[in-house]
Amino acid sequence: MRSLILIIIVLLILFSASFAGYHLVASISTDILDDLEILEEHITAGNWEEAREKEKEITAHWDKANAIFPIIIDHEQLHDLHITLARVSALLELEEQKKLIPEIRIARDLINSIYHEEKPLLKNIF
Repeated sequence: MRSLILIIIVLLILFSASFAGYHLVASISTDILDDLEILEEHITAGNWEEAREKEKEITAHWDKANAIFPIIIDHEQLHDLHITLARVSALLELEEQKKLIPEIRIARDLINSIYHEEKPLLKNIF
């Protein structure tokens, strides 16, 4: 009987940790996605100063995510996203609008991919 109770407690802890991790990923991913969308709007409008400020916010969100995500998420995905965000920063400094918009969209796709792969669905488990 004690074994069964112990197994149930362990399973509850694992499920709780999984859902907490998902909600954390969802929250940070949503913040970064919203910021990237606003960044794209600033760049399209030619508001480079506002874009730089928004990029600083994205960097702050990414630093927070980068401290937590490696525990939960595949490192290769994080590496790809890190490189893309670094390209966004570099292109923003050069004010390369034509190259910057596609990089922002790639970053958004990568974050969406991370977000959807962390959803607690059967297709993500098997």
